[in-house]
Amino acid sequence: MYVLDCSAAAEMVRGTERGERFVSVLEAGEAVVSSELIQAELPSVFWKYARGGWCTKAVALASVDAALDLVTAFVPLGETRTEALSEAIRLDHSPYDMAYFVLARRFGATLLTCDKRLSALCRREGVEVFDGGTRA
Repeated sequence: MYVLDCSAAAEMVRGTERGERFVSVLEAGEAVVSSELIQAELPSVFWKYARGGWCTKAVALASVDAALDLVTAFVPLGETRTEALSEAIRLDHSPYDMAYFVLARRFGATLLTCDKRLSALCRREGVEVFDGGTRA
């Protein structure tokens, strides 16, 4: 099982080299879960791309839909809110990132992320992570 965060999902649908490495990992056909948070984060990312002139509105809309289609199941924020905040305080890390961290830990899943700080935290805390480079 995999937990997909916004950064990895965005790279996957953009077709970057790193994104292709995430895609190749998912070809095993395992379940992909994510926090409902991704449904707000992805539009924000692609709004920035459209605003910066790196893509059109149509591409931004299609990219968000394609990224969300990568997810097998969305976990409601209410199911992780308290644990994510507690871990954010304990580990001095963003509650947004902790939503994904908590899911990966709960499910014994591999977190897919491009976030270097989050990757380092996962490794330190014993949560399996793939950052688009080599398998950790």
